[in-house]
Amino acid sequence: ICPLQNNQIMAIVQSYYKPGKNVRSDISNLQLFNMLPKTPMTAILLGQILSHDPKEIPSTLTELYSKFTEIVLFRWSGDNLQSQTEYEIFKNVCGIFSKYLLDYNLTTVSMGELKEIIDEYLSERNLDIDKNKIFEKLAYNNEIFITNYKANTIRFKHRSFCEFFYARALFQNKSYKMNKEIYNPYWQNAYFFVFGLIKDSSNLITSLSEIEFDSYGLKINQVATNAQFLLAAYVSPYTAIENQLDHSINIAANTVLEILNDPAEAETLKSLDMGRIELMIFMCIVISQCYSYDFFDKALRNIGDTITGDTKEFSDTDWLKLLFISATLAVKGDSQYIDIITKNYVEKKMYLDNDQLSILLNLIYSNNFEINSSTRQFLKLYRRRVPKSSNLNKTIDLLSKGKREDARIFNNSNR
Repeated sequence: ICPLQNNQIMAIVQSYYKPGKNVRSDISNLQLFNMLPKTPMTAILLGQILSHDPKEIPSTLTELYSKFTEIVLFRWSGDNLQSQTEYEIFKNVCGIFSKYLLDYNLTTVSMGELKEIIDEYLSERNLDIDKNKIFEKLAYNNEIFITNYKANTIRFKHRSFCEFFYARALFQNKSYKMNKEIYNPYWQNAYFFVFGLIKDSSNLITSLSEIEFDSYGLKINQVATNAQFLLAAYVSPYTAIENQLDHSINIAANTVLEILNDPAEAETLKSLDMGRIELMIFMCIVISQCYSYDFFDKALRNIGDTITGDTKEFSDTDWLKLLFISATLAVKGDSQYIDIITKNYVEKKMYLDNDQLSILLNLIYSNNFEINSSTRQFLKLYRRRVPKSSNLNKTIDLLSKGKREDARIFNNSNR
């Protein structure tokens, strides 16, 4: 599913508000919108929570699910001990049920199987609770479950509910394992919630660096998935998050270099109509889409500052890392490291090959940051290497004059 725009999320959330109440004034500046994956389910859950209590605005996706499930599992339906005890039973039974489903790759079971889970759970505990009442309240909760009365079956309303309760069970029993399986699409979301539930999960974050893949595709998936794990673990010490982000960008850079230096992969790239430039731009897109949240800005800049330092030339790995950081920040209008690269090229005669020059030009052309004097000078120097009669020469000329929109119009008219 493509990420939603903020106005699309606003529209979904607004549908849960009373007429005349403006959602934008309540949530438009929340950290939630800069950190959370912008999915329809996020917007729906947020809207449902706000419809119950507009003050209960969560700051992470895990908290969003936690608050929503507390509401629909009747945690706040009464002030007595019975109400709290029932909530704990509902929560734990949902965890057992979700583990049963995911461990055996099931989506739907009979109502009788759910009843057996409840009976077994209560039989092991000395609780004065009516098991039939628990079954009825849980089985017919249409906020969490979908019941097929004709087939006498039940399933979670959305897989993410199953994954959340599964993660909660792992967290409660401390039975989570950090291995390659957490990157399997089947388990990824569950472990996203594990990171979110643990809160201060610096040890888990560090252990991500110990997981290695041989396949290029799996390495790229690891880089993308790590971003979500780090977002979920947002209250962990930031040093651990920054170190893991640096490790992830290292994986991305080294993967690109390995592919470019692998003769077997050269044919694969050719069959996909991809060259060196396209591969590097592809990885820029992966990194920028996964790590462009405000939460990562400080870490990206710290890593960028470490790379640039006092060095005149960059290693191949450092160049790619700086490229990925530049692309990610440029999306948000920050040209700090593009400016450093162009300044080094102009003032220190730093060597850039044609591919590197082309990618820099692409970043300058594609984003909307202000083009400063060093970047203008870089463009003028680059223009000398391009045939005067070419469209590229005209594009660079317009960019060097700060006329980015004119350059785009010119390119569109000459396609």
